[in-house]
Amino acid sequence: MRKVAVPIGRLHCKDGASLSVQANDTAYCNPRMSFADHYSEVEVGFIENATLPDTWLEYADDGTIDSDVFAYVPVALVEEFIQAHGGIDLGKTLAIICKRAPYVEIP
Repeated sequence: MRKVAVPIGRLHCKDGASLSVQANDTAYCNPRMSFADHYSEVEVGFIENATLPDTWLEYADDGTIDSDVFAYVPVALVEEFIQAHGGIDLGKTLAIICKRAPYVEIP
């Protein structure tokens, strides 16, 4: 059996902003592998209730700041986004993450 990472869902910020942050063998991340000890770049998508700074444009999948997916975003930019929006709302974020398995096994 092979373990396959399952997307973790959304990170919710304290001001109501939210985003999907993914890092696994099928995501636009570095390293492009599941269960790495450290990621320098991650895939970010489906940002809600927030406007992104122009510094994110170079990572946009479709070349626009309104893109649904941003590839190989440096973790530092994601951390800046989270801090600018009051930090992570742990209660809301963990309530969703804890309901999901981190991986599935495929024969």
